[in-house]
Amino acid sequence: ANPRMTKEAYAEFYNNEYRKIYDGFPYQEKSEDHDFLFELANKKGVELKEFLAKWKVTPKVIVDIGSDKGGTLYAFKEAGLDVYGVEICEDGRAYAEAKGVKCFATIEEVAQAGIKADLVIMQDMIEHLMDLREMEKIQTILTPKGYLFIYTPGLLAIRPDHAFQNAHTFQFIAATLECVMERLGYTEEVLDDHIISIWKYMGPPVFAPEYPLKWRTQIVEHLL
Repeated sequence: ANPRMTKEAYAEFYNNEYRKIYDGFPYQEKSEDHDFLFELANKKGVELKEFLAKWKVTPKVIVDIGSDKGGTLYAFKEAGLDVYGVEICEDGRAYAEAKGVKCFATIEEVAQAGIKADLVIMQDMIEHLMDLREMEKIQTILTPKGYLFIYTPGLLAIRPDHAFQNAHTFQFIAATLECVMERLGYTEEVLDDHIISIWKYMGPPVFAPEYPLKWRTQIVEHLL
């Protein structure tokens, strides 16, 4: 997305406006009903737990980046796992803490606390980053055999008018996310056009100096 807000403006936006506009989609009238939104996220957490089990991902320590009110993590907490959230919004952190979900403002705080996760969740998160190199911080809190779960709206799998909003700084298809993740040192375990994906960190890879452009035509045609 270009132009974008500044980093400071985004921080203010997420604390004051973002949740009121987008939370609960398509139930925007519930955007300030914290209990409803928590339960909505909790249902997603149950579905995610089942999905991960299907792929034999059985974590003991989980960090959810962009955890909001902690609903997604609560499904894992109820199963007896150690869970931690990372959330920029102060209201979200406060609600999560009230539900017994320990929450931090930044990944750096998680690392400073000495927490190492064997699963990091980034659900509806990577498309909000201002700089994809922020992803390098994940390695500081991930165990060597840990997994990274990423969901982001796959541009070729959804209606374009559902993808574009002012908080989305990047758009992905599976191939472009794979390209980014490869350059960050990850390899995919699971990846589809909806970009429901599981990754493992393998260390700095060897890759072609040029980015692949073969998907450009399909992306443009889809948008048109």
